Amino acid sequence: MTKDHVIAHLKMIQDVITRMASNSASMKRYAVIVVGAGFVFLRLSENTSAWSVLPLTIMLGVMGILDAWYLHLEQLFRDLYDDTRTKEQTRFTMDISRFRQKRGGSFRGVVKKFCSLSVWSFYLTLALILISAAFFRAGLILPPSAS
Repeated sequence: MTKDHVIAHLKMIQDVITRMASNSASMKRYAVIVVGAGFVFLRLSENTSAWSVLPLTIMLGVMGILDAWYLHLEQLFRDLYDDTRTKEQTRFTMDISRFRQKRGGSFRGVVKKFCSLSVWSFYLTLALILISAAFFRAGLILPPSAS
């Protein structure tokens, strides 16, 4: 095995890192689409209660968890990349379990990523916008004007 093998392995790892980053960005795009769908639902429905967007808000939470999962996996593969780039030889392994243990396990890693400012603030903002729109539509924030 030569340095060319190490470079090929690094390319494989980099492709996985790119895919995880792309999946994370996709979750954010889908979350914005869910909020847009919520606005359409609120606009088209006749009698809307403030609870009508609860399923969409739960979907936003699930998307936030998936986003954190992809970010966690991306970090683990970055650790694998850093470990591989310093070696003279490689076995072409994509095993990230030793890095998972180093970072405290999967659950702790996902929670840590979810609690990062870039994740929770994005999804919390979208949820608050959606819930505010539902309360506004239901007349709980501003009562409908009598025209």
